[in-house]
Amino acid sequence: MLSFLLATALLPNLTPAQLEEDLHVLRQSLEEGHPGIYRYTSKLQMNRAFGATGTHLAQPMTATQLWRSLVPIVGMVKCGHTALTLSPEARTELTEHVPLLPIQIKDIGGRLYVQRGYTDAAKVVVGREIVSINGLSARDIERRMIQVCPGDGDVPTGRRRTLSSGFLFSIWLTNLVGIEAPYSLKTSGAAEPLALRGILLLKLNEMRLAEHAEDRAINTNCELRFDGDIAIMRIRRFVDMADPGAKKNFAAFYKESFTAIAEKKPKALILDLRGNPGGEDEYGRMLYGYLVNKPFKYYDDLRLNKLDFSFKKYTTQMDFMPPREFTKQADGSFIMTSHPNWGTPKPAENPYLGKVIALIDGDCFSTCGEFLSIFWTRHRGQTVGEESGAGITGNNSGPSALVVLPNSKLRLQLPLMRYVMATGKVQNSRRGIPADVPVDYSMEEFLSGHDKAMDVAMTLAL
Repeated sequence: MLSFLLATALLPNLTPAQLEEDLHVLRQSLEEGHPGIYRYTSKLQMNRAFGATGTHLAQPMTATQLWRSLVPIVGMVKCGHTALTLSPEARTELTEHVPLLPIQIKDIGGRLYVQRGYTDAAKVVVGREIVSINGLSARDIERRMIQVCPGDGDVPTGRRRTLSSGFLFSIWLTNLVGIEAPYSLKTSGAAEPLALRGILLLKLNEMRLAEHAEDRAINTNCELRFDGDIAIMRIRRFVDMADPGAKKNFAAFYKESFTAIAEKKPKALILDLRGNPGGEDEYGRMLYGYLVNKPFKYYDDLRLNKLDFSFKKYTTQMDFMPPREFTKQADGSFIMTSHPNWGTPKPAENPYLGKVIALIDGDCFSTCGEFLSIFWTRHRGQTVGEESGAGITGNNSGPSALVVLPNSKLRLQLPLMRYVMATGKVQNSRRGIPADVPVDYSMEEFLSGHDKAMDVAMTLAL
């Protein structure tokens, strides 16, 4: 098997002029198109970062090495919908030729643990905290990865969950940190490091699905059940059901569910939104409309810098933005006044006005975060679990563009619309929606699979 450095060496070196051009396109795209580039990081800080990076591009390097140089700049934007990824060619080299650390990790409070092992030796250390990998401190590795991990504002929970998903940690261990097989894994309670051979990503994914059926996709995105006199509504994502046999969308699901809730008159409604990454904007607003009996404001602002961009020639995908759906402002920006959530939406017929408890975690993002920001700041109910991954004041998403840097073929996923929620002034505006009742897990509790957060929610519901 090829080492990562040898595999990526098969890709051509880029000249300093080519590197500079790619940096220019990245900067042009972010400054011209990103509606929240200075939402959490000042223009002065961003300018300094672009300048400092430019001085490091005087020597030829590969596309992967350029990615290592540029991804910290993208991370400074602090937007969970913005990401810089390797070209398909570079990803193919990694997937097919580079042996990765054969574990999945769990990041708990900034500490890394072995969640799963994919060799006999690695399975022995499942549940243990990682001390170091090939001599580099786990704390240093985690901090470096978190700095470039896409996420809203200064929210740690979403980034930690992203880092814990799939084999992202093992991939970044190689292409970001530069640690390659063979691996020396030092864990707590072990006198000596554990020597581990690497396994290709394709094989790791095959093993994961074979050994962990729970990772397979679930066909239903929403469901309602009753536990005694408690209603429990599970919404995995705000996207119409994946099961074509269901033949109903969220509008139908809400109508049927809240009709059933009105008939049964439960003591409380538990909204289980854990793991919900978002979906259609309208479905979050519709859900809130079933929890109130008065018109409400949902968005304060939906703004694009422009409707046409000079970097368009570098895009392979860009959402169409019909001018008739936007209203031009005096500063040249555009507001999407045609959005179904704009203005003052009316409540739904037959709303539930009783006790509501929302189960949340760091995977609650985008549309889910929008709903939670209104739910929490309007004091409609309690939140239980951990801080959401979504920023409490909104996000940058909606229409987007995929910008391909001309020489390295790195790909910039660029959101084009800034969402500002109608929350009013909030404390800790750089963070996510907080859990009114935090529920923490030790690694042992996490591995046990016991749902502590649901236990807490059920107790509060009674």
